[in-house]
Amino acid sequence: MTPLRRNRDFQLLWSGRAVAGLGQEVAGIAYPLLMLALTGSAGYAGLLATGQIAVQVVAILPAGLLADRVNRRTIMIVSDLARALILGTVALAVYGGWATIPLIIGSAVLSSMFGALFNPASTAALKQLVPASQMTSAQAQNEARMRATALIGPPVGGWLFAVGRSIPFVVDAITYLVAACALLLIRKPLQAPREKPKVRESHWRGATAGIRYLFAKPMLRNLLLWSMGINLALGGFFLVLIATWRDRGASEATVGLLAATGTVGGLLGAMLAPFIIRRTRPSHLVIGLAWSLPLMFLSMGLLPGVFPLAIVSALVGFFLPALNSVGWTYIASGTPDELQGRVGAGANFLSMLISPIAPVVAGTLYDARGTTLAFSVMAATALVAALFTLTRPVRNLPRPEEVAAE
Repeated sequence: MTPLRRNRDFQLLWSGRAVAGLGQEVAGIAYPLLMLALTGSAGYAGLLATGQIAVQVVAILPAGLLADRVNRRTIMIVSDLARALILGTVALAVYGGWATIPLIIGSAVLSSMFGALFNPASTAALKQLVPASQMTSAQAQNEARMRATALIGPPVGGWLFAVGRSIPFVVDAITYLVAACALLLIRKPLQAPREKPKVRESHWRGATAGIRYLFAKPMLRNLLLWSMGINLALGGFFLVLIATWRDRGASEATVGLLAATGTVGGLLGAMLAPFIIRRTRPSHLVIGLAWSLPLMFLSMGLLPGVFPLAIVSALVGFFLPALNSVGWTYIASGTPDELQGRVGAGANFLSMLISPIAPVVAGTLYDARGTTLAFSVMAATALVAALFTLTRPVRNLPRPEEVAAE
């Protein structure tokens, strides 16, 4: 079997996403910096971030339907070109001095919408490029890519913004053009041949078919419910962590370095994820992490100082990539191609649906009673979620490559 490193089409998709992901992280730090520079208000920067999240939640289910009904390559190329145009316009406006708050917020929200359209098509296309036996390794490489760009992009974006406020947006626009060119070079079709459906279903029923599919499969349903609980617990994790570090005397620069330890742990975990998955039964990996996370959260509420918290944070980040790789491989390998986009979109939608409340709750708990209570509630949330891993389908998880569907 051709190794992934020699799989030309997969490498084109992966490389294009890596370049675009780096540009997205560069612009991701430049947007709030620009808002703060123009208005001096963190509220406007928060409004921008809220708008980006909201449009993703609204667009993700229709985007999954499009990924299964429309040519996926076309969706991805149009999305990349649209984002290149949007970011180029922002760069021109900033350089020319006519950038306004509505333009900046509108461009960020519109770019986020095209990102929401792109992601289900990209996730669904992977099955056409990678055989089932290599899907876990491909997902691990995607995890490594995301963590590497998250580690490199923000400092690069901050440096470029200091050089010239328009430069990060120019860079992001160029990366989307490069990614679109990479998609044009992929030879294989990105979806299986389609037959015309015998019964025409409503748009709403079609868009929610992925959610119904997930809940109809006991294994996927229990894994999803557990992951929703973990996402809820992790939603306010870094907010409480950063607030704790600051209250314990860490400077802004030190906080930045401490926060990077979690990203570094995630990057190392993603690089070693294929090895971990090959050597560990999926059920042992899931159950072991599920019941370790409450203990990690609880320990963070009791540990003194700042560096012990950074070590536990890196440990949490280290094991999550292997878990994410296994979970997404079950979805990618076990889902028919005609549902790939909607199932992936449905899983993301449910995960995102409750996550936005976590930072507000965690911040309120921290303000009321401090670090111990905030992390204790996270531990309790993770503990309740872990109960879903005791069900028979999760205790008897097959190898991901054994659940392949056409």
